[in-house]
Amino acid sequence: MHYALYSKKALFTTTKFLTLLKLTIATLIKTITECYLALINNKVLKSRLILVGIYKNQFCKDLNITGPLARSSGLMIDDRFNYFNFNFIIYKNANIKTYLGAFGDSYDRLLIRFYEMFESIKIMNILYQKENFSQKNTNIEATISNFVTSKIYNCYTSTSLEGSKGLFAITIFIKNNSIISLKMRSPSFYNLFSLQALATKMYIADLTTLIGSIDVVFGEVDR
Repeated sequence: MHYALYSKKALFTTTKFLTLLKLTIATLIKTITECYLALINNKVLKSRLILVGIYKNQFCKDLNITGPLARSSGLMIDDRFNYFNFNFIIYKNANIKTYLGAFGDSYDRLLIRFYEMFESIKIMNILYQKENFSQKNTNIEATISNFVTSKIYNCYTSTSLEGSKGLFAITIFIKNNSIISLKMRSPSFYNLFSLQALATKMYIADLTTLIGSIDVVFGEVDR
């Protein structure tokens, strides 16, 4: 769910959208629960995931790994619970949880991602119930204009966002309304960088499992 869809200044909060949102929330709970129950105790799946691709605490710290990979090793790294980050101010008053793993293996990462999907549904439910939705325009031009800002002559700022892959951050330096420097921290790049160390002496079948549990977005890596 993009910010443009569910914020109070949203442009696509039509009656049809809200109806679909309510239906989606109900459907997701049922579907994800069915998948969870079907997979979580599957003996074949567990044999392919348990103790495969282990991330240790110090390894994650050394490579600056964040997100579910770091949390699977037991590290409490979650920018959503950093209340100085106002992108997640709603979390302060919501009963939202984060989950940590015990062994740092692929099975822990599977569990964490399942649990976080349930938490995401909870967040959608909170937004649906609490946001002051109203009918807005639904054309793309209006959507673009919602994000257009005035001229910026001098600015140096940095912001971060906890995504499904980890911490995504952007630092930008603007001078005389021109971008002088732009640096993006993509979590998938750091996650992929860890693959070489973990894949040493690993079976090809386990390597496939590891890549899947890391869940790399290659478009984000090469940007």
